[in-house]
Parts: sequence; structure tokens; C-alpha cells
Amino acid sequence: MRELSSVSQVAHAIDDVLDAPVLVTGSPPPHGRDLDLLARCAQSELVRSFLEQQGFLAWHTTWARFDGHGALTVELMLGDDWASARGHDGAELMVGAVPLPGFRHLSRPAPHVQLVLTAQSLLLRRGRLTPGGRRRATDAAASGPRVWDDAADLARRLGLTAPVEMLRRSLATPEAWASPRRTAELLLAVGSGPRGVRSARARGLVPRRWRPTLVSLSGPDGSGKSTQRARLRKSLEDAGVPTAGAWVRTTERPPLPGPLRAFADRWRRPVVTDGATPEPVPALPGRTRRSVPVHVRLAERLWITSVVLSNATLVWRGVWQGRTARVLVLDRFVLDAEVKLVYWYALRRGADITLERRLFRAICPEPDVAVLLAVAPETNSARRADEWQLHDFRDFRRLYTAAADELGAVVVDGERPPEVVAREVAEVVWSRLP
Repeated sequence: MRELSSVSQVAHAIDDVLDAPVLVTGSPPPHGRDLDLLARCAQSELVRSFLEQQGFLAWHTTWARFDGHGALTVELMLGDDWASARGHDGAELMVGAVPLPGFRHLSRPAPHVQLVLTAQSLLLRRGRLTPGGRRRATDAAASGPRVWDDAADLARRLGLTAPVEMLRRSLATPEAWASPRRTAELLLAVGSGPRGVRSARARGLVPRRWRPTLVSLSGPDGSGKSTQRARLRKSLEDAGVPTAGAWVRTTERPPLPGPLRAFADRWRRPVVTDGATPEPVPALPGRTRRSVPVHVRLAERLWITSVVLSNATLVWRGVWQGRTARVLVLDRFVLDAEVKLVYWYALRRGADITLERRLFRAICPEPDVAVLLAVAPETNSARRADEWQLHDFRDFRRLYTAAADELGAVVVDGERPPEVVAREVAEVVWSRLP
């Protein structure tokens, strides 16, 4: 298998396996950060097969290969299903295509086709043109006096008349449209054309999600979460997926009020550490040990519930801060908060917090992809010896493993070199993005 380390190398390798034209719809190699292709069915299958052999992973129409430092990306659109018109097989888009310098099959679209492609992109981007898209459309529009007529004729056959007209108005304005103008243009485009076309356009403009895609990286302190969050964000950005990051506080643990704590400590349950048999807690001098009174259990349960609500608020705050992102990468999340609840109240105090854990899971957002970075307790201790003891990290290892199994988190070995861990984390996340 050839070692491909740049977009230009990927482009030349793909060109070698093709036997018919495939359009490069974005910046041509070697100028672009990725490779945007539009192919008919037979050529698309050749490209897909090649990318699979090279270790690329597919997410919708985007193929990416990660190396722990970033990503190589190929956007592969199927020409047969590209436009709104039924019976379209992509052949019209290949008319007039010119091979790129140094390539046999990767080609630049004809000017009128470029205008139609950019018009469709303008619609899908809700009235926004990228700088590269505007530049390519402007160059195409200046290529000849009949180019807009040819584009209009192609658009009629593909059911894209309204988007092409919208593009022409956009190019006539040197500045990007403000929000009110974009809204008006989109309403005009959606309201034009046959009923079936209008419905398809309207569905395409409706947001699929009301919140960002949530990706959480979890693990005890010293597991490498911050490092891997930064690497994952870069990998996703290289693959064309906008991201934001957030650090979620998951250690909210208000202390019991003094009088209640002193009273409850008389019935303090044994502490279990690292699976060892707990030592019985001696009763106060002159008193025999009794069971915990009902009112003490009730007060303790209410206090733990308040802690659950406090931590859930912190979790939601992290999501709210990144609400405009497409993908939000979280350093700590629900898994970490639940482990801390179990550690402080079930393990350290011996309380039964089954109901509180159910409440916490019910009111917290569920991550779309959860990753647990697993390292040896000794590694955690070496990195964070000032915060926890080794036996604490051993407890955390056991609690995190159990919680990850219950919550469906993917466990990644964090003991390897950072770039190796980053590659696996990126592949895990990429293959599970909704």
C-alpha cells in the first residue's frame, strides 16, 4: 500500500485508478487542504474502494484518515443523486470538463457547471458563500457572455433554477448578505419550482439537531484528557468538521452542614478502599453502635440529591457554552461526574445512591460519543500525586471501568505515545459521529 502523506499524493493516486472524468469541485491540488470530488456511480465506486484500501474512514460523504496530528480528507459526492431532478445521472455535469494540469481524469468543471455547483452549495449553506466558492463562481461568470444562459439551461434540467438566480444576485453584491437578506433569499428559493422540489429544499434547510454533537473524553486526573482534546479538535477541523471545546467541572461536592455531619458521623459507614475488606468504624465511647436513624438517612439523601442537581447544572452549563458548535469536545462529562458521586457517597460514606444515579442520568444530556482514556493508577499517581493517593486512583480505575461499561463508553489505552492514542481516539469518534 502506497504511503500517502499529502492531499496532492492522494489526488494523483486516485487519478491512477479512474477511467473516466471526475470533477474537482473545490480548490485543485496542491492548493486545497482537502480534496472535493463529484463522480458518477461507477467512478465513485472506484474511489471508495481505493480509499478503503488506504485506511480512510467514511462519515456521510466525507472520507478521512487520521495520523494523530491531523487528517487527510476527501469529500466524495455522488453525481447521480446530486440534483433535485428525477432521472438525473450526473452526465450533464461532466460536459466540458477539462483535466487538471498533471492529471488524466481529475478535471475542472466547465464554467456553466461551476456556477450550478456553487449555486447548490449556496443553498445548502443557507445563503452563505465561502471565499473560495465566491472566487470560483466569479471566475466562471467572467469566462464568456453566454455562461449564465448555459448555467440557466442546465439548472432547468436539474431543478436548480432558483439557486442559480440566487447565486447571480449574490455575486452582484460585493459583501456577504446580512441575516435578513439571507432569510428572504432562502424563502424565495424554497418557494420556487415544483412542489416536490420545494419540499426537498425545505427539508434540507431544517437543522437536524437542536444541540451540538457531544463528544466526551473521560478519565481520572492525569489521564491525558486535555492533550487528547486538543489533538481531537485539530483532527476533526482538518476533516472539515467545525468544533468547540469545553472543560466541565465535575467535582461539585458541597459539604454536609456541620451539625448534620457531626450527627451522621456517629453512624458513618465503613470505608471501602481498593476492594479491601472494610474495618468496622468504632462507636463513640460509652455507646453501642446503632443503625442509622430514618431522619438522618433522609437528610443525607436530600443532600446527595442536591449534589446531583449541582453537578447536572455544571454539565448542562458546559453544553450551553458550546451550543453553537457543530461538534463539542468535552474534557470530562457525565461519566466523570457519576464516578465522583459514587466515590464520595457510595464508596466513602457507604450510602446507597442507586436512585440518585438514576436521577443524574435522567436529567443530564447523553454524549453522542464517549471515550474513556485508561491509564494505570501508577501513571495517574505519578502525574497527580499532589491531588490523590495511589489507592484513590486504584478506586477510580475500578469505578471508571464499571461506569464506562454501563454508559457505553469506548475504552482507549492511554499508556501509549500521545499520537498513537490520538489516532485511535479520532477513529473511534469519527466512526461513531451521528
